[in-house]
Amino acid sequence: MLNNKLNGILILIITLFVSYFSFSEKSENQEPHQLIIGEWQQENDEKSLWVFSNENVLKRIYDSEIRSIGTWHIVDMCEGEYIHEEDFGMLETTFESGITQCYVIQGLNGTLTLLSVPQGRLLIFDKVE
Repeated sequence: MLNNKLNGILILIITLFVSYFSFSEKSENQEPHQLIIGEWQQENDEKSLWVFSNENVLKRIYDSEIRSIGTWHIVDMCEGEYIHEEDFGMLETTFESGITQCYVIQGLNGTLTLLSVPQGRLLIFDKVE
């Protein structure tokens, strides 16, 4: 019985180890501009959806209605702020009103974590599969 438990624990450890390195390898091989493509639902407001396209178009949708359309770019500097080593990059958005907003991308692995510059407001999104 003890041997069965040890085998089960060993299998679990190996599975977690392989999963971790498979995920890490995938993330390292992909650039932030590839990882951000898709639909992202805001964690604290499920009616809010941001859609990033390959053509650098960003649609902000609320309650199934397009609220704004603009462009997005991953940059190294925005609003006088530079990315830090631990960050994925900076997201620069510009909408039809001409307003540009910058965000530090603090997370981009199934969860998109953005810190607005200079306001410091944190936005967290989950990838829509």
